[in-house]
Amino acid sequence: MQHSQGEQAPLRTLSIRLEPTPFGALVRLLVAGKDVLAATGNDEPNVASDILATGAMLPVDPPRRVALYGCGCGIFRCANVAVLISQQGNTVSWSNAMSVTGEYGSALHGDSEQVPDPVALLGDDAFLAHDLHLPTISFAADQYPAEVNRATAEAKALG
Repeated sequence: MQHSQGEQAPLRTLSIRLEPTPFGALVRLLVAGKDVLAATGNDEPNVASDILATGAMLPVDPPRRVALYGCGCGIFRCANVAVLISQQGNTVSWSNAMSVTGEYGSALHGDSEQVPDPVALLGDDAFLAHDLHLPTISFAADQYPAEVNRATAEAKALG
């Protein structure tokens, strides 16, 4: 559901579930208890050492695009669910969800400091990046980083 300009999207709760594997914990991102990103087809969770330990999920200024999930084929770079993570006041948002092909080998683009949104450079090539038509997902700015930090500490304890 899209919200008109000026209308505030309802705030959701982020829960991060870690799935231990021999290769490190995988990170499932639950929005109000549901794995809404898995429905995109790019449903391979990222690894905690990449998405949590790097601080990729925390908002920065300017906002940057972060690959939250990878392709279901098991090759993360094949395609990703990548969102812009931003903070405005008391709200952290995931917006402009795109399926991006070949640009991300990990949660952050290799040149994320210089190019916070590589999709902007891809132009109109629908093969490389296409809109997933997901609504903006908004979280309370106190709950969101608290959950990211909790999950980061849990992942560190898991090893």
